[in-house]
Amino acid sequence: SVGAPPIAFAVAALLGCALLPVLILRHESIRTRILEQMPGKRGDSIRNAIRTFGEGAEHLGYRGLLSALGWTGASWALCCLQVVALAAALSISADIVQLIGAYALGAIASLLPISVAGIGTRDAVLVVTFGLAGISSESAVAFSTGILLIYLVQGCLSLPFWIRQPSAEPVGSPIAVQAYR
Repeated sequence: SVGAPPIAFAVAALLGCALLPVLILRHESIRTRILEQMPGKRGDSIRNAIRTFGEGAEHLGYRGLLSALGWTGASWALCCLQVVALAAALSISADIVQLIGAYALGAIASLLPISVAGIGTRDAVLVVTFGLAGISSESAVAFSTGILLIYLVQGCLSLPFWIRQPSAEPVGSPIAVQAYR
C-alpha cells in the first residue's frame, strides 16, 4: 500500500503539471517567447494552435480554466476508482500508483491510430507494465478487457443522449476550428 506522502506528492506534481500550461498560455509575453522558438511550417501550425488556445483561455479567465481543471480532475478521480475496483474484482494485487500509472500508459497507447479502440496496443502496454510489477500477462489482458468493457458500457449509457441531441459541432469548436485553419 502506498502511504500518504507519495500520493500527496503525486497530486501536487499533477496539479503543477496542469497549472503550468494554463499560466503560460494565459500570459501573452511568456507565450510569445515560447512560440518564437518553433521554426518552420510545423512551427507555424503549432504557433497558430497555441495562440488560438491562449486566446480562448484568456476569454474563459482563471475561474473558467480552474473550473475546467476541476471537472477534469473529478472525472479522472472517478476513472481511477473504476480502475481500482476492476483490479480488486480481478484479484490483481498492485499498488494504486502502479495501477493508475499502467492505466494511464495504456490509455495513451490506445490513442495511437493502429487499432480499433486501442485493442492490442493497450494490451501490450499493460502486459509490459504489469510484468515490471510482477503481475502475470493473463491478469494484464483481463484488466485490459475490463477497461474495454468499461468504455463500452460508458458509450452505451451516453448513446441515448447523443441520439436525442447530436451536436453539429463539438463544444468550443470556434477555438478548435480556428487552430487548424
